[in-house]
Amino acid sequence: MLAVRGASRRAYHFESAAPPGYFDPPRAPVEPARQYRNPIAVAQEWQRMPSAGECAYRADLARQPGVTRAGVTQVLGLLKLALEVLEALAALGHPLPTPIVTERGLRSLLKVPAKQQKQRLRSITDKAAAG
Repeated sequence: MLAVRGASRRAYHFESAAPPGYFDPPRAPVEPARQYRNPIAVAQEWQRMPSAGECAYRADLARQPGVTRAGVTQVLGLLKLALEVLEALAALGHPLPTPIVTERGLRSLLKVPAKQQKQRLRSITDKAAAG
């Protein structure tokens, strides 16, 4: 009985070599890091498209990325923000590693004067950095 038990152990013992790969657990597929579009970069890109002759109307523009005409109008409306705010948002880079700013969040800045836009943008980016 002892000899059989010892023989069994030797059958599964790999001397100075790694076990075959089929013993390794399956690995999860590696997903690429998610990237978020900077709404100002999107607005600037969409603003250039009609002038570059890629599309004639906002409806044509809306069909390309798959958004509504109202969505295109809202994104393009972000270009009415104060120049300093636009520059600060563009300086965040494109694409963004996290959703620091969103088109929806920036729309509220359009309703306030330029000085308050800068203050609110600072609070938005500080919250995103903290959270």
